[in-house]
Amino acid sequence: MKSYQLLLFDIDNTLIDYEKTEIKALKAVYRSFFCTFCAFDQMVKEFNSINSHLWQKYRQGLIDIQELRLRRFNELTLRFNIKVTPNIIASTYEKVLGEKVYPYQDSKPFLSWAVKTYKLAVVSDGIAAVQRKKLKKTGFENFFSAIILSEEIG
Repeated sequence: MKSYQLLLFDIDNTLIDYEKTEIKALKAVYRSFFCTFCAFDQMVKEFNSINSHLWQKYRQGLIDIQELRLRRFNELTLRFNIKVTPNIIASTYEKVLGEKVYPYQDSKPFLSWAVKTYKLAVVSDGIAAVQRKKLKKTGFENFFSAIILSEEIG
């Protein structure tokens, strides 16, 4: 009988409720930059469309993570004719993504159990600085013997 020795985890939508976390980040972006130009739901709809398209390009190797980070907000500001540099918006968004983290209720108990039997590792294609903040904020980083982030390893 085969026995697993290593369990690999993604962070978003595996250990952390990404949708809930992202909504907090998008609300911060909306309040700071978009609230006088459009409705929140309209901004979120446009952002999701742009973001989804750019993540697809990133996963195909057509753009890098830095281009994705800025281009999604550049395109969003163009759609609403807002004169704000994308890196300021990206910084706000990523700061909140790393700070307002909502782990799933069973994540910590499961990791506490699993680490007694298996080696655990994170594998993620998310923005490295944000992913590391999430792991630190939740205390999950201590469970993993390896944290493998595509941005850091190429």
